[in-house]
Amino acid sequence: MGSNSTTLKNKKFFKLKKIRDFLNFKMNLKLEENFTFLTLEDDVVGKVDSKGTATIEFMFFIFTAITIAILFMGLFQSQIKGLSSLDENVQGRLILENVSSQISQISQSLESVSTEIYLHEKIANHRYVITIDYRNLILEFNNKKTRVTIFPVNLFNKNGGRISDMRLYSGNGYVLTSISNQNGVMIRNIN
Repeated sequence: MGSNSTTLKNKKFFKLKKIRDFLNFKMNLKLEENFTFLTLEDDVVGKVDSKGTATIEFMFFIFTAITIAILFMGLFQSQIKGLSSLDENVQGRLILENVSSQISQISQSLESVSTEIYLHEKIANHRYVITIDYRNLILEFNNKKTRVTIFPVNLFNKNGGRISDMRLYSGNGYVLTSISNQNGVMIRNIN
C-alpha cells in the first residue's frame, strides 16, 4: 500500500510539473521549481474529506429524524381523533340508554305515571336530535347516526293523538307520561 501511495504522489507531481512547464512556455511565466498549484498535503485532504463526510452524515441524520417525527405526529394526530370520536360515541350511547330506560319504564307501567327528562346541551360541542319511533331511538349529531332498538311503544302527542315518531332536541326538557291501556307514552316539551 505504501508504494501505491508513493506512485500517486509522483503522478501528481509530474502532472503539476507539466502544467507549470506549459504555463511557462505559453505565457512566458517564470515559475519557481518548487511552485505547487494549491496542492494540499494528504493529511489535510483526509481531514477535509472526513469533515465533508461527517457533514453529509449529519444532514442525512437530521433529515431522517425530521421525517420520522412528521410520521409520528401524523400517527398520534390520527389516534387522538379516533379517541375523540370514541368519546363522542360513548356520550351518545349513554344519552340513548338513559332515554331508552325512561321510555321503557313509563310505557310498561300499569298506572298513569309521569317523569321528566332533560337532554344535555351538546355532545362534544355538537347539538343533537333524538328521533323516537315505534321500535327505535336514533341519535343524530355531527353527521353521525346511532340507533338503539327499544321495546315496542306507541307514541302520543300532548293532545292524545297517536304519532309515528317524535323528535327530541338537545338542551330541552320533556315530560313522559304513560298511557297504560295502550302500552304507550305521551311526550311533551317542557320548554
